[in-house]
Amino acid sequence: MGEFHTLLENAATRRRCATEAIVCAVRVLKYSRNKQQREKGKRAIPRQESGDLNLESKYTRLCANHFHASDIVTAYDFNIKGDCVSLKCDKATLKADAVPRISEGLPSYLTKRKPRSRSSTMRPPCKRPRESSCEEL
Repeated sequence: MGEFHTLLENAATRRRCATEAIVCAVRVLKYSRNKQQREKGKRAIPRQESGDLNLESKYTRLCANHFHASDIVTAYDFNIKGDCVSLKCDKATLKADAVPRISEGLPSYLTKRKPRSRSSTMRPPCKRPRESSCEEL
């Protein structure tokens, strides 16, 4: 199911994507060890044989194609004495709350969009309390 990925030239670096059951030429990432997070990932992958999909193994890998770019950490940002410093990672990793949402070759209604974060919504400024227009007698 899904689009066929081209094979890597070097057989030693070949890894299988658990969702595709084929060898991927793209970055393959370790999935979370958190049991609840693995269960979310299993439900998010639309496969008929999802009962056979084993996300419990510590060796399970998933293609970077199944995650939004914002779910993949490629650099760490630090604030040192007011300066923002970015340090590139040797290996890309997934964020703790990353769930596979992109499935190639499927209708768009089966691909789940990433929910918008609530922290990015702008809140109106606090209002001043009203001043009484009537003078108390």
